[in-house]
Amino acid sequence: MDGRRWDRNRTLTLLAAMLLLAVAGYWGMALFMAPARVAAAPVQVAVPAAPAVDNAASAPLVRLLSPGAVQTDVSVLGVMAGQQAPLALLSVDGAPAQAYAPGQRLGPSTVLAAISASAVELQQAGQPRSLPVPELPPLPTDGIVPAALGRH
Repeated sequence: MDGRRWDRNRTLTLLAAMLLLAVAGYWGMALFMAPARVAAAPVQVAVPAAPAVDNAASAPLVRLLSPGAVQTDVSVLGVMAGQQAPLALLSVDGAPAQAYAPGQRLGPSTVLAAISASAVELQQAGQPRSLPVPELPPLPTDGIVPAALGRH
C-alpha cells in the first residue's frame, strides 16, 4: 500500500511540474513575441495642419494664461537714496510696508528693476511698469512741523 501512495504522489508532482513548465513557456513566448509583432506593424502618423493664428491678437491672452501672469499689487510709499544702494518703501498686496532693493522679487512674476527719486521701475510678467513716487507734503516755513505730518 505504501508503494501505491508513493507512486501517486510522484505522479501528481510530475504533472504539477509539467503544468508549471507549460504555463511558464506560454507566457515566456507571449511576452517575447509581442514586441516583435508590434515593431513589425507599420505606423503611420498623421500630422495635423497648424491653424492660422494671429500672434498679435493672441498675445494678451497668452500673457494672461501664462504661469507668471499673476498681477502683484504694489504701492510706493517712498524711496531712500544715499551713499549705499537705493531702497524703496513698498506695500506688496496690501501687506505692511517693507524696504526693497533693486533686483528683489516682490511676487511670483514681479521684480523690482530700478529705483529713482521720481519713480520705481518694476518688471511684471516680463513687461516694464513704472510707479510714481508720491510727493512729500510741503514743510512749513516757520520751522515747526505739525504732529499730523510727523505721523504720516
